Amino acid sequence: MRINIASFIRRQFILYYQSMSRTSDERSDVLSLDEIFDVLVSPRRRKALYVLRERSEPVDVDDLAGAVATEMGVDADRQGRIAVSLDHTHLPKLEQARLVDYDRETGIVELNTVPRQFERYLRYAAEDDERARGNGAADPSDAKAQ
Repeated sequence: MRINIASFIRRQFILYYQSMSRTSDERSDVLSLDEIFDVLVSPRRRKALYVLRERSEPVDVDDLAGAVATEMGVDADRQGRIAVSLDHTHLPKLEQARLVDYDRETGIVELNTVPRQFERYLRYAAEDDERARGNGAADPSDAKAQ
């Protein structure tokens, strides 16, 4: 996927300006427990959040799909389906929860400041996912497209 550099730079400037103009209360939006669990219920969304949390820079949706596929332990053949599901389902859901900024035109995804309360649940989910992987438990997202 080609990225229009001018559009990317303009988007980064806008995001930076918006983040600087927000108050600290606005950056730490509180999500309801229902919203938190709605976001975390999907293994694919959780994996995307884990990948975005590890990276300090915005990520191309195709690169994110590749990293999610690797994280899920699936072959490259499913990467295209993962990219489509991220684009159409998971990233819009994360954007609605104000956890990411996703520009569909450029395909760039960036993690927003994650509220502390959400970070706690995400950390617990990551620990449980890691423990399940260590025990050899099958990832439920492998059985069906999420």
